[in-house]
Amino acid sequence: MATDPSVILALTSALDSDAGNNALRVHLAALSLESSFAKEAPDHCKVVLAAQPDNVEALKQASAEAAAIGDAARCESFRRLYEALTWQQTRGLLDEREVPPLPDLSERQPAMSKREPPGS
Repeated sequence: MATDPSVILALTSALDSDAGNNALRVHLAALSLESSFAKEAPDHCKVVLAAQPDNVEALKQASAEAAAIGDAARCESFRRLYEALTWQQTRGLLDEREVPPLPDLSERQPAMSKREPPGS
């Protein structure tokens, strides 16, 4: 469902008064991509990533924007950065490795009994 243009304009106005609000800028980029303001979406992510290159939401949004315009190479680059920063790729690798079984604790020596205090 397309975002109402008045919402985009209201968020743009809010961003004008708080240009450093990266969360708002990424949100506006996402909404812009789904609306008639799609041309402005990449600019918002560029601003965020220039100020904060490890902003995972901006990387995710930039990947979606690149996919939307058919730029597969940029889409893949942003996706890899996003995955590296969010550990998704690492988690996937860890899930694939074989985990050794836990040792059987029932075969362990019984714990030493408590000693009686001297003079008991």
